[in-house]
Amino acid sequence: MSLENSPRPFLSVEQYVDVWRQSVTQVIEQSTGASVSAEMEVGRAAEAPPPESRESVWINFALARRLKGEQGFSLSIADACRFASFLLGDAVAEEPELTEERRDALGELFRQFAGTAALALKNRLGEEVEIQLLGLQRPVWTPAAVAALRLTSPRFDRMSLAFWGSSELIASLSPSPELPVPPPAPPVTPGPASSDGASREVNLDLLMDIELDASLRFGERVMTLQDILDLGAGAVVELNRQISEPVELLVGGKVIARGEVVVVDGNYGIRVTEMASAQERIESLRL
Repeated sequence: MSLENSPRPFLSVEQYVDVWRQSVTQVIEQSTGASVSAEMEVGRAAEAPPPESRESVWINFALARRLKGEQGFSLSIADACRFASFLLGDAVAEEPELTEERRDALGELFRQFAGTAALALKNRLGEEVEIQLLGLQRPVWTPAAVAALRLTSPRFDRMSLAFWGSSELIASLSPSPELPVPPPAPPVTPGPASSDGASREVNLDLLMDIELDASLRFGERVMTLQDILDLGAGAVVELNRQISEPVELLVGGKVIARGEVVVVDGNYGIRVTEMASAQERIESLRL
């Protein structure tokens, strides 16, 4: 069987939710430094929808490319504050309040869940999967699949996440009907290239194996020498970038991309959401 005619890989709802289960536990373990276990229930065991009162917080995502549709997570305000504390490092009171700062931290943490899940789904499906955070609002659609994740750890009390999947998302998990393979396009005979253009292409090829230092910039701050001398262990330096703003990828001191921070196999990474033009990236190589 040729690669063109081989069936596309697919996932069951249980396998898809399990990808998220592993992503959530991986990111939380990296954030807290403690082991996390997660139980998963899909279908009838999780049919009861989460409460629709003000005690619930929703996080809604949209998927594109290989998978399409929307999905939502619901959790209590108390658990939402606990999730936010993984990034903020603050203590959660007995009567927690979901402040604006905690909402931003909650959204950032779920972006990291999504980034890790997107990489895992790409490995499973062999195609890119885009997962975009729509916001902290309740989905307006009726779920076609429901599930529940229950997390436990020595560092926190038991927490629960309810999962809803839209009908479009569930349909995209299954293999689609085979499409006819279009006939190959006729070969295009390239016109004569100018010697100047050919020279530039050859010169650029010579640079392709050069190693460059790339760095992430979360933000900046101007400090006086006295402020720097006063720094010590435990000091907090506030940057000029909001937690919801994208981080910057720099090469040669110039910004070539922006994106979201993710955790991959215990290492920080960046999921690119905005890219500079090819010419701007080449300009960054100039000293």
